[in-house]
Amino acid sequence: MSDLVTCPTCQSVLRLPPTAATVRCPKCKTLLQVVEEPVAPPPAPSPITGAAKPKPAPAKPTAAPAKPPARKVRRPTMVLDAVAEAEMASAEEAKQAAVRRKEVREQLAQMDEEEATEEEEYEEIQEQCKWGRIALQWLQYGATGYALGALAVFAALVGYVVLTAMGTSFGAVMGPLAMLGLGLGGLSMLVIAIGFGVALKGPKLPRHIALFGLLATAGQIICVAATLGLAVNRVLNVDAAPPVDEGYKSLDLAYYTLGLCTNMFLLTDAPTRIVFRYAFPILGVAAGIFEFARLVFLCQLTQTYAELGKNYRFAADAGKSISRVFWVLLLTCLFRFAISIIFDGQPVNSGGWVVGQVLHGILFLIAFGFFAYRLLLVVQVTRDTLDVLTAERVAAKVDHIDAV
Repeated sequence: MSDLVTCPTCQSVLRLPPTAATVRCPKCKTLLQVVEEPVAPPPAPSPITGAAKPKPAPAKPTAAPAKPPARKVRRPTMVLDAVAEAEMASAEEAKQAAVRRKEVREQLAQMDEEEATEEEEYEEIQEQCKWGRIALQWLQYGATGYALGALAVFAALVGYVVLTAMGTSFGAVMGPLAMLGLGLGGLSMLVIAIGFGVALKGPKLPRHIALFGLLATAGQIICVAATLGLAVNRVLNVDAAPPVDEGYKSLDLAYYTLGLCTNMFLLTDAPTRIVFRYAFPILGVAAGIFEFARLVFLCQLTQTYAELGKNYRFAADAGKSISRVFWVLLLTCLFRFAISIIFDGQPVNSGGWVVGQVLHGILFLIAFGFFAYRLLLVVQVTRDTLDVLTAERVAAKVDHIDAV
């Protein structure tokens, strides 16, 4: 008769053949050895207190009775062999492999989700960089007209000095050149305004710079249009103008007209005009302030685009333009103020007064020429930055994508 026993490994119930010495569990494949264990007899009952007196011992038998055989129970004992170990190892490896496959599937699903998200972000960056490059093209054209206009007016001023010294008429030779410079300067303001407007659809990080640049350019256009109106009024009523008898008043008309190209150098004259109570073109000074702010925002926008394109040399070159122009304006202001204190108090047309005007003119030409040269460098940096503002370079680092 078979016995029902429990596997010590998996606790499965299995049938134990009566004569089998070993048996293998069909579930966990463990080899079990069958051993027989004796069953201890139940303990004798303990005597009860107050029980009846024991009966007298019977007479001594002639022969001792035979003891009943001890009862034995067959039980399985776990014995592992190479086959069972291999099968158990295979089962464990299968479990681990299933867990690894599940983890890999989860990781692949997460990677697919991240890849889809990054693909959307990349397409957005690609679109932004496209508009950023278009903005840089407009800003490059505007800065080119700005620089060429300044150079044309600078050449006209130099020609005025040379032709005046030679006793030749200025207007017939240098007038068209000056008008060309003024026209380029006026056109560049409109082109730069378009560039700032397009930059509002470019990369997100510098959009506030583009907005401020657009506002500064709009303010400059308004102020320059107003100063141009004053210049036209003075030209039409030149005969009715009061006689010129003090320093810078003779240059007011030139300052108003040059405002189409640049009013920035009116900022260098402001301290002197305030102290000496010269004629003070408020609109021209305001236009100069807006112009300097526009140049700052133009360089900052180019600098930020270069940083997004991972070219920090271009970014540093754009930043230099701001500091160089600022120091040139500051030094020009200080030197002209010193010249005014020393020479402008002299009687008009006296030797000291003439020397002062010559020094003013020389300093003005030097500063104006450097300014025009610096604008050409701004054009170069803007053109170089145009080549590095690509989605591949901007999105080269994952942690940089959110900043764009």
